[in-house]
Amino acid sequence: VDRAETPVYAAVGLLSATALGLEVLLLRLFSLAHWPFVAHMVISIALLGIGVSGVVIAFWREWLLRNFAQVLPVCGLLLGVAGPVCTSLALKLPLTPEALVWDPLQPALLGASYLLLAIPFLFAATAIGLALIRSGDRPGPIYAADLFGAGLGSVAILALLDSVPPGRALALVGASGLVAGAIGWFGLNDRSRHGASVFVVFAAVVALAPEPLLRPNPSEYKPLTQYLRIPGATVVAERTGAEGVVTAVANESVPLRYAPGMSFVGGREPPSQTAVFLDADSLQAVDAVPDPASLAYLDASAASLPYRLRPPESVLVVSAGSGTEVNRALRSGARRIDALEPSAEILRLIRDDLRAPPLADRGKSVVSVFVTDARHLPNANMGGYDLVVYALPPQTSGQHPMTPAFELTVEALLMLGDRLSGSGILAINLWIDLPARRALRLLSTVTETLRRRGIADPASHIALLRGWQTAVILMSKRPFSPEQIARVRTSMQELALDGVHFPGIDAAETNRYNRLSTDWFREGASALLGPHPDRFIRSYKFHLEPITDARPYLYHDTRWSTLFEGLDLRESGGLALVPPGLLVLVATLVQASVLAALLVLLPMALTSGKTPALAGDPPRIATTIYFSAIGLGFMFFEIAAIQRATLLIGRPTYSAAVVIAGFLLFAGMGALASRRLAQVSAPYPLTGIAVVIAVVGGLIPVGSQLALGLIESWPLWGRIMATLALNAPLAFLLGFPFPAGLATLAVNAPELRPWAWGVNGCASVIGAILAAIVALQIGLDGVTLLAMVLYPVAAAVRLDRQPAR
Repeated sequence: VDRAETPVYAAVGLLSATALGLEVLLLRLFSLAHWPFVAHMVISIALLGIGVSGVVIAFWREWLLRNFAQVLPVCGLLLGVAGPVCTSLALKLPLTPEALVWDPLQPALLGASYLLLAIPFLFAATAIGLALIRSGDRPGPIYAADLFGAGLGSVAILALLDSVPPGRALALVGASGLVAGAIGWFGLNDRSRHGASVFVVFAAVVALAPEPLLRPNPSEYKPLTQYLRIPGATVVAERTGAEGVVTAVANESVPLRYAPGMSFVGGREPPSQTAVFLDADSLQAVDAVPDPASLAYLDASAASLPYRLRPPESVLVVSAGSGTEVNRALRSGARRIDALEPSAEILRLIRDDLRAPPLADRGKSVVSVFVTDARHLPNANMGGYDLVVYALPPQTSGQHPMTPAFELTVEALLMLGDRLSGSGILAINLWIDLPARRALRLLSTVTETLRRRGIADPASHIALLRGWQTAVILMSKRPFSPEQIARVRTSMQELALDGVHFPGIDAAETNRYNRLSTDWFREGASALLGPHPDRFIRSYKFHLEPITDARPYLYHDTRWSTLFEGLDLRESGGLALVPPGLLVLVATLVQASVLAALLVLLPMALTSGKTPALAGDPPRIATTIYFSAIGLGFMFFEIAAIQRATLLIGRPTYSAAVVIAGFLLFAGMGALASRRLAQVSAPYPLTGIAVVIAVVGGLIPVGSQLALGLIESWPLWGRIMATLALNAPLAFLLGFPFPAGLATLAVNAPELRPWAWGVNGCASVIGAILAAIVALQIGLDGVTLLAMVLYPVAAAVRLDRQPAR
């Protein structure tokens, strides 16, 4: 390490930390402003900026290197300013994903947002790329600084989001880029304190920028935005964390009385409530409880059914949220209640800010609350529950199709089934959707769970009833007894519930109270529990396949044929069949492809002095195949790893940050190791590396399931370290093919190196989004399999056999 270059190492490390911090922060800002976490789009945006930086360096390399002492600090300055400014502008655009179909302005706004958000990454990548080129044949310290900065940024942004609101975090991330510029200026320009002080002043201004100015405005379609329009609505508390912003809203003039699924034939009026929102979405209600009698309304909905069959002694509540299901369990007289809630911010807001009754000892009932989810029980010995109940999910403005539902997969239900007592029941509360799809898909999942248990007659273990707004699915460890079925029938009359399925159901007990012109629920249940469920699943207009850990996408229920049918019928109400999240994916893929081709591929082709045509140019064809394959393969592996990390770690933002940082860190180490291997092995063994990548990549799905069984009760930090260790060997190997390919081109066709850089960047930008769409279609194992195939395809073109140019 050259001590004289210490300021460069420090500046590069801080620039890398800033870029990665901004990348993770965009996940949170996207979720707050528009739709839930979509890591693939954020990764694609970052890669577009990085790809364009390669174009900038290719065109102006000599000038940039001559003026490196000024370029590095200025890139830090531009990153520090562009990060907050471009992000704030992009998120304040009147972008409405829900209106992509009918508003011709929306695709343009989506493209403008994409370009604005790519600008900061352009500046960071240009500075780091120049530093690497400038280091010549000694890139090790720069690589190390870059990788260390990436790791630092991933840890720092998570800690920052747990401490300050997102707008303030954005300002501080911008300030870190300016500090990097100050370090670079001071170290490269004769220790100029005057120039460095200018950067520091700018950093202070950015860091102290008004938080509301940088905070994104939630979409007008989000529940919080709509609720605040009611006269008298006032924000009374707010909590922020790495997994979301929790907001509490009260209204003394028009009190909230929220009782989803409450029967229209009876029940008391709910007490006045406080509305709680997560990321301006996911409405929940916290009851003001002046006396226990005010909670009698909880007995008048489909969710009360499992308590009516047999009062449970012990209950496990999954996704407890604001505590409604815990209160229902308390009313049933349960002695032991364990509640799981993944959001610590929601629990703190209810306990500390709203001062709602604490979830602790309640008379003869003992309530224990754990900040975790159903796949990570804090005690491996937790079990013996008479009832495991999934609380009704919060009301949302729409789930993104890429949002995994790992808590409801076949594997999750099997695990929770092991926690039931001998006569225990598992209950899933859910919303009614028309035409019927998610209720039927969960029924299909429950049926598959029982079949994997070796139960030959699943229908005798299942009950499904619906009200006017909600439904409940019951899965019993034992066949339902005649006494339980009698109580089901009594509850149907008392609560005006319609039977969909239970043992011995009669046609007269279906579609009586909440009448549908076509009872999709009953028809679907009969087919799914009949002798040929696969035939019905294939013919239905929506996805009804059981959700599994490999295909956990409960909210991706629209087939492509149904999507196009809905678009064709949009003027006749067909848009109800078109999920906005799926449209955003497709629109983003199209725009990313066009922008990558125009901003990366075409300029790189021009720098090589050739037109982009491939016909009659075998070396260029081979180069295109190789670098496209490894670009797509890398992104396919990374996107699948992020989704699996959500299962292993349990927190989406943490999972994305850990995988992105881990892949950067270990792939960078692989790139360094590849240079040394290339010096002792020529031609470079691309085929061997490709085979090893395919083998190691193929072990990841199996390794993830094995790891989950070992670490499910580990603390968060332990699960993070285990996830890093699981992905490290594959990420390390993925660092080999790119520098190895460039080294081979340097010998055989050096003029094609800019083209190779452009092709790889273009494939990476597209691959991040394409991997998400492929995952929806064929699952995570399918994405992994395609990635495994792509690397041998790349090696098969044998760049080392190209004739010299």
